[in-house]
Formats: sequence, structure tokens, C-alpha cells
Amino acid sequence: MVGGSRNLPDYYQLRARSRPRIYDLIMLAGRGPWSIRLLTYLVRNIRNYDAVMAGFTPYALMPPVVAIARLFRRPVVILPLFHPQDIYHHFAVFYRCFARADALLAQTPYSAGLLARLAPGCAPIDLGAGVNLEELTGEEASGARFRKKYGLAGRKIVLFVGRKELFKRYDLAVAAIESIADERVRLVMIGRDIDRRPVSSPYVSWLGEVDRQDLVDAYDACDVFLLPSENESFGMVFLEAWARRKPVIGNRACGPVAGLIDDGENGYLCSTPEEIAARTARLLGDPQLAARLGQAGFEKVEKRYTWDAIAAMVRDLYLRLCANRGGSPVSNLAPRKA
Repeated sequence: MVGGSRNLPDYYQLRARSRPRIYDLIMLAGRGPWSIRLLTYLVRNIRNYDAVMAGFTPYALMPPVVAIARLFRRPVVILPLFHPQDIYHHFAVFYRCFARADALLAQTPYSAGLLARLAPGCAPIDLGAGVNLEELTGEEASGARFRKKYGLAGRKIVLFVGRKELFKRYDLAVAAIESIADERVRLVMIGRDIDRRPVSSPYVSWLGEVDRQDLVDAYDACDVFLLPSENESFGMVFLEAWARRKPVIGNRACGPVAGLIDDGENGYLCSTPEEIAARTARLLGDPQLAARLGQAGFEKVEKRYTWDAIAAMVRDLYLRLCANRGGSPVSNLAPRKA
């Protein structure tokens, strides 16, 4: 199976369901984390709670928490943070947890549909995550300060925010910028160095980890935001870039990202360095187009992906679950859209 194939999650599902259950047990034992004190507390005190929330894939705490909640007849909600392209997220024990839960808090419409297919009987809800618009849109953000601090005055900045590791596909970003080969264009990379491989290109500035103010300033400073990662559960950084009204570019092969970015409306979805380079060059050369896409992204965040909107959906879900304990089918309990 070719990496990045849209059929890869289904292939992983077939492998997961065909393995003897002993492999699930070995994986859970080795993966952890295990907290006997936490589980003991849950058993002793679960009657004091109206619902239980468990997470995350691919860690070991989810199965026992779900089992305890079901034993004591408490609604259980799972926040899976499921990475469909990661083979370690595909084990039959996780699928069984998903199917036993009263609701799954999915991150994108793509993820909700995929979870429904992988774990028949589950109840995924397209929730997503939120950003703090007050922080990201405040006057404290200063792209000029960022440019001065890092010697980027007069540059066109293409910003990459993510851990420096292979599945984030920073190699595609570097190759795209090198093919543009314009000394006025600089790829600025921010994130923890995981693979320890040097990035040596005259068109790239790798800054490593920076503080929060520098990061917000970087969003303000950039002309285009680019993250060609092929393995994400959501894509919070795209929301943060949109909050500063920046156009974004993501990887078409990453289902959750492809479900978040509306291609041609608030950003672009690309597959190859050549395609990334072409879209980046077009945005850099057409400020009106970049502004239009960035504004559309901002409006999407403002309407759907603030923490107030997300919190209202989660509150509604829990109220319905608790009021309905043992009542109607879970499919009738989906929260109202914000």
C-alpha cells in the first residue's frame, strides 16, 4: 500500500481486525500509560459523576475507562485525536472502544465519516477545536517586530509551524521554496527539532521552538502559511493562521486537513512540491487574492472554531447525554451546530 493513499486507513483496519487479540494486549501493555490509582479512584467515585470523558488514541487508558463507565452505566465520550495515516492508531481494541462510547468527538467531517466506517455502530460528532481570537487578533501581535528580530525585513515570508519530523513533510515545503528560487522569498520554520536533520538552504530560516508571542508575531508577519503534513488529526495551526487573515496551503493527501481547508476559497490543497510552489508563487504575486482567501479563513474561524462555539457544542452534548441516560439512540443526541 502506497503511503498517503486514501485507502490506507481501510487497509490498516483490515490488518487490525485480522490480528489475534493478544497483539492488542501486548500493545496496550507496552504503550501505556497505566495509572492504577486513577482507575481505582474512578471505580470508587464514578457514581458522583454524570458522564465520563476518555482519550486518547493510541494510549492504554481509554479501554479500561470505557469499560468502567459502561459497567456503572455512565455515558462515556471519547476524544480520540485519531490519526488515520498512523498504523499505531489502528487496533481492534480501539475500534471496540469507539463503538461502545456514547459519542466520539471527531475533529473534522472527514474524521467523523472515517470513524463511522472503521467502527460501525459508533457515534462520531464533527466538533473540531477552537482558538482564542482575542489573543490572535489583538494589537499586541507585531509582524514588524518579528521581521526585525529575525533579520527578515523586506522578505516575503512563507511560514511553517510544526515539529521537524518526516511526516510533517517539511521536505516538500523546502523543495517548493527552492524551486521558486527567489532570494526575496524565505521559508521560516518554527517547531521542535525531532529528526535532528540539518536544513541547509539559502531560502530557509529554521528558528526551532519560540515563545508564544514570537509565534503570534510570526503569523502576523507571514504572507502565506504552509504545512504540507500528511498525518494530522485536525490542524490547529491553520486556524491560527486564518485568525491573522492569512491564506493557507495544506496537503491534499491528509484527510482531516483536506476536510478543513476549502480548496480555492480560504486556501489551497496540494500534493507535490511543484504544485505547492505554483500556489505559493501565485499568492505571493497576487496580494488581493491572498487577502481574499485569508479573510474567508478568518470568517470560518470566527463562525465555527472559537472556543465559545466549541464549548457550546460540548455543553449541549453532555446535557443531552445526561438527560437521556438509557433513553433514545445516540444518533439523536448530536449537538446543535454552533
